[in-house]
Amino acid sequence: SYTEEEVISFEMKLKNLTENPPLARYKPVRGTTACEIEFRDDFRAYFVMNGSKIIVCRVGKKKEQDEDIRWLRKNYKE
Repeated sequence: SYTEEEVISFEMKLKNLTENPPLARYKPVRGTTACEIEFRDDFRAYFVMNGSKIIVCRVGKKKEQDEDIRWLRKNYKE
């Protein structure tokens, strides 16, 4: 479960991603079709672009990043 502040931070990143992608500062996840954005200090969100749609695949804390990337490599291979 996430706090209201964490949810708002994530929503702001998604807003930047849709309205002005460079502000979102996202990066590709190697070996996958997904990208990663950081929000707050300790959270990561993973998404794929499908045309103009953003599909959020996974959201987690930094300490879960290795597990999240393994999951992405299994489910969103290049």
